[in-house]
Order: sequence, then C-alpha cells, then structure tokens
Amino acid sequence: MSASVASGIIDVDAFVLEPRSMWTEFLDGADRARARDALRVEQDGERVEMVLAGTPVPDALGPAEAVLHAGSAQEWVRVLDARGVQRAVLTPRCMFSGLPWVGDRHAATALARGYNAWAAGQARTLPDRLLPVAVLPPGAPALARAELRHIADAGMRAVWICPPHPADGRLLPRDFWSALLDAGLTAYVHPPLWSPPGEASSHASIAADLLARCGAGTTAAGPLGAPMDCAAFLMGLLADGVLESLPGLRLIFAGAGTAWLPLALEKTESALWLCHQDRPVCLEPEKVFAQGTHAIAFDERDGTVQRMHARFADTAAWGSGSAGGSRDARSARDSLRRAGVPEDRVRSFLGGNAARALGIAP
Repeated sequence: MSASVASGIIDVDAFVLEPRSMWTEFLDGADRARARDALRVEQDGERVEMVLAGTPVPDALGPAEAVLHAGSAQEWVRVLDARGVQRAVLTPRCMFSGLPWVGDRHAATALARGYNAWAAGQARTLPDRLLPVAVLPPGAPALARAELRHIADAGMRAVWICPPHPADGRLLPRDFWSALLDAGLTAYVHPPLWSPPGEASSHASIAADLLARCGAGTTAAGPLGAPMDCAAFLMGLLADGVLESLPGLRLIFAGAGTAWLPLALEKTESALWLCHQDRPVCLEPEKVFAQGTHAIAFDERDGTVQRMHARFADTAAWGSGSAGGSRDARSARDSLRRAGVPEDRVRSFLGGNAARALGIAP
C-alpha cells in the first residue's frame, strides 16, 4: 500500500457481491432451503443474476465492474491497495437489491442473520481494512432492535437503513433510533438498488411508471428515485424531531448523489413553517443537521461537491459504488484537485468525514 495515497482513505460505498458460501455455510441448516428459495445469487461464468422468489431478475445487481468479489484476506489487500484505499465500507449488492422485497419474513430474517455472520467474519479477518455494513430483518422493528446489539458486538460499525416511502407508513419508531445510538452504530441510509415494478414504497418505481407513461423509457427511474427516497426520509426524521432528541445519532447517506441534500433541507424548513406540528420541533433543519455527525457519499463525477465544496466541507465522503464512476481513490483525488478543492478538504472528502460518521479514528 502506498502510504502517500492510501493512508486515511476510506471508500464509503464499496459494493461487494455476497459469495455462494453465505447461503451454504452461514445460514442455519433448517433455514437454508427456505432462504435460497426466497433470495439468492446465481453465477454462471461471467453472468451473475439475482433470483427472487424463484424468478430471475435481470440487471438487478448492476454492472459487474462495480462490484467487488469476496476473497481471501490476501485478495482483499491486493484489491484495496490497487484502488489506493486503506479501508472500504462494504455494501452487499444482493441484500441491497432484493432483501426489502422478500415476502417470507422468516426467510428474510434468516438471510439478514446469515449475511451478518459472513460480514462479521470479513471484519475480523481484516479489521483495519474492511468495514462491512450490516443488514436488519425488514418490516420488523422490534426484531431489528434486538439485532443491533449482536451487530455491534460482532465488531461492525454501520447498519443499512432502507428509506421507506413516507406514505407507506413504515418510518422506524423513535425507540429504534435510541437503540441504534446506544449500540454505537451508524445508520447507513441507502435506497434499494432495485424495486419490483409497481412497488409503491420506492420513488424509483413511481418514477418508472411516470416515465413509461410519457414514452421516455425507464432508464432514469433509479437516478431519479434514489435522491427522492433519501430526501423524503431525512425530511421525516427532521419533522419528527429524531435528530434533535438524539443529537449523537450518526447518518451516512449513499447511493443518491449529493445535489438533493441542500434542496431537501430548504424544503423541510418551508414545510415546517407552513404545517402544524403535533410535537414542536426546530424550524431550522439545516442547523439541526449541521450540528450532527453525518456524511453523504459522492463519486468523482459529482459536480455538486466540486462546485459547492465549502457547503459540503464536513459531510462529503467519497465512495466508488455508483455505476460508471472510477474505483480508484487517486482518480477521485485528482478530480477534486483539478476543481480547486483545498488540500485539507480533499483529505476530509477522501476519508476524514467518513471516519467521523463511522465513529472511528481517521
């Protein structure tokens, strides 16, 4: 590892494809068949495909070049060194694509626990290099709360929060956020990578329906829906006073770019001023957000961070997860320098902000 490049650099959005061994070695024997029937990854040479409830879902896992493949400790070191990265926040591609849509809650719980067991093993293998994001059983807040302490005890630093559509009525209760804070975990907020057609709890599905009606195709549905998911989710937290009552709560937003954040804070302020509040909250949401320790992931193509780097000085954190972006930290560093970002801010963007949001030493 080149110390001049990789020291302190964190990739905050490094997608990893869950290995086949997750289904064969890390799931309880009694649950394996049921979990595999609910959600699995099929690999045939270069072809990798998600299978949900027995039905293959083409392209749900995204481009192969965007995904790391799990390997031995030596292989992880080689890949991270080649990318100029000291530590990588591993985000599971199949779980982020399919777990929210598993209708069998028992199977979904088994999948979440199996993945977490595998991820904890990766963290133990290279604790100074790998930071896997844990997942929770979907649709069961009480069960999710019980899992938080196990996740923290396993040495993981962050847990995936899939932002639900506010109209869907599944916003997480306040005692969940208290338990998350007490466990010392960071909420890693990332929209689902894929949504079933017509699924109303994701803005991507709504956008796809509207685009199709306009004859514009559905390619832009994901890029349009992800920022809306994150914005609506943050607005819900602010309107409910969660960030005020739990100022130590840490959030990382990923998978949606950064341009949505200033607009979401501005629109939240307008809404709070105009709408009745059952529970009084601060009418300056930008101030509330700025007082916390949060981060928002960007890739090197994100012109918003380059143009507004002062606005994102304490929050922007580089990640390689977006399709089409470079996986190399050196390329991201060079792009920031060409945009005139000061050197101390470049260091914050490439690791310092992520470290604070994860509660780890930079």
